[in-house]
Amino acid sequence: MEWYATSLQNSKLPILGNPQDEEIDGSSFFGMTPVTDATIERLKDATRLPSGSSMWPELNLDKFPSKRKLDHCIDLYFAHFHRTLPIIHRPTFDATKHPAATTLAIACIGACYTGLEGARNFSNSLSELNRRLLLFMSEQDRRFVRTEFYVGAQLLQGTHGYSSGNKRLFELSDSFRSSLVNNARCMGLFQDRPKTVPINDSLEARWHAWISDERLCRLAWAVYEYDSSVSYLHNTRPFLSVSEINLSMPCPLPLWEAETGHVWLSLHPWTKSLSPNPSFRPMLHSLFKNADTVLAKAADFQHDLIIINTLTRTLWSVKEFEGSAVNDFIRGNSSLTESKTHVQEVLDRFLFTQAPKPHSKAELSYFVRKMHIIHMSHLYGAGDLMDWLRPLFRGGPGAEAAKSRAKQWGSRDPVRLRRVAFHSAQVLALARRYLQNESREAFNVFNAGIVLWCIVGLAMQKPFDGRPSPSTPPYRLDGPASDGEQISPVHLEWIRSGSPQVVSMHGVPRLFTKEGQTQVLEQTASILETMQVWGIAQNLLQVVSLLIQREDTEKS
Repeated sequence: MEWYATSLQNSKLPILGNPQDEEIDGSSFFGMTPVTDATIERLKDATRLPSGSSMWPELNLDKFPSKRKLDHCIDLYFAHFHRTLPIIHRPTFDATKHPAATTLAIACIGACYTGLEGARNFSNSLSELNRRLLLFMSEQDRRFVRTEFYVGAQLLQGTHGYSSGNKRLFELSDSFRSSLVNNARCMGLFQDRPKTVPINDSLEARWHAWISDERLCRLAWAVYEYDSSVSYLHNTRPFLSVSEINLSMPCPLPLWEAETGHVWLSLHPWTKSLSPNPSFRPMLHSLFKNADTVLAKAADFQHDLIIINTLTRTLWSVKEFEGSAVNDFIRGNSSLTESKTHVQEVLDRFLFTQAPKPHSKAELSYFVRKMHIIHMSHLYGAGDLMDWLRPLFRGGPGAEAAKSRAKQWGSRDPVRLRRVAFHSAQVLALARRYLQNESREAFNVFNAGIVLWCIVGLAMQKPFDGRPSPSTPPYRLDGPASDGEQISPVHLEWIRSGSPQVVSMHGVPRLFTKEGQTQVLEQTASILETMQVWGIAQNLLQVVSLLIQREDTEKS
């Protein structure tokens, strides 16, 4: 069932039974209205419909971009987006030879970065046309869906759809995610395979064979990361299980981006055998046994991101289990809580609030993504917070029940409440200091801003103990730690004790006030407003603006 040996194109319906079977006994279990000749003709007409006409109107491609504009889109894809999903081998990419569906997906994303008039509308329209191409090709020959190029194009399409701001593309990305994961799974992408590098062949042949192997490895990890990220971006379950992953980590980025075979060989100087990349499972197990040793040896941002994504989705799974009715019937809840705490502690070991210096553009990008995920993990590790959050700010029938759950959550653990407030403020600070225009950045900012807005409201219902004296210095919730510190002692002390201080953050002089609650939304809106590349930021900005209007209406 995993592979199709032949095309499934059927031009003729096979016969059911034999001619003599027409004399079937007329008796039946139920006395339903029998099929008539007119019914037969109507069913035949409906069956012919897909092959008799196209579901899409004829295309007018007179405005298809020129060679110069298309080259510009592809160039910007590699300049700004490629580091997010480094699955295409840039030094050997050739649009004249690469499958059209992949090149079109690259152009869709690159167009978002051009800043040209109508770029967003063009990008969304081209993405829809590419989706039709992929659908047509998969229906023409089902074997095509189990190829590297189809899965790669599908992955780029899904990434674009989630962040494009187009409702239709967003819904399709969410519904097609299971198909993407299944196609990759059936290809065996998530299992290590024998390397095909011909050791005794020419340098150029060895380099290209290595590229082919590494491309599949990177595609597998990209699908895994894409599927895992939905847990902390959209509060939903990934389709891929961690137990299915039996794969080596991707190679170091400089090796992947080597411009020629000679540069590659100088970075990868083995003649008889290629040194294998570390394996995922042993690396993960070692991390829990001896985190200090593993972190001391860790020198690859990509490996960090894979581990961090895995731990974050694990926290989400624990959160889901804790919130289910089944949890009430299973003993050992304390051990579950201890395990979750241990996972969060390991995650926080990766946490540094200062950017690496000196750093390249790629290193800074990986650093910011890593920090975003770790801070967001605290939101999903905080009980059922993200389950009641959206019904609360949406309003409607579920708002009252969500409000009741929010009050219970806020009063149950003040330390947890302050911890989540701190990490939410840190996400906003990260986006303000190191804006990346990364496709998932807007979701993090929106979720963190809404969480902090909600927490301020909960804290005002039950203020922190004590009153700050006039001489008490204000505490900056979004202030950075010193170099080399995970979280500064000042932050840790406030999270632990909630000592009576005036709490502030960028643009919010007094956080735990009604004005401060509105100012949190205004700060969130101002950050989203600066994100001009991906359309989803403007959609989320509209939601925050509506909340600000609602706050103003309630005040008046």
